[in-house]
Amino acid sequence: MGIATTNAFIGPRLLANEPKMLEYLTVLRKSTFKLALGLPKWIAKDAYEAREKLIRGFMKWGVDEEGMLSHFRKRSKMFIARGMNLRDVAVVNYGLWMA
Repeated sequence: MGIATTNAFIGPRLLANEPKMLEYLTVLRKSTFKLALGLPKWIAKDAYEAREKLIRGFMKWGVDEEGMLSHFRKRSKMFIARGMNLRDVAVVNYGLWMA
């Protein structure tokens, strides 16, 4: 995932709201193996912190941001309407971004 890909797939507001998202993603990718092994937070602190920062970036991005592409806006509003909280919606959007 890069700047152009993120802007095309999600819209420019994600990186505008949290400019360090791609740095967090780099840290997470380097330490994904630690998460896959199920290592505790005190051993894989960098991986857990990077993942949390990415999720917070998506939480900051919100549900109905100006510049958010329509498919993300519609999905996010649908999830909120069905009772999901903002963090859960952020995790779903983060997962789609990572795919």
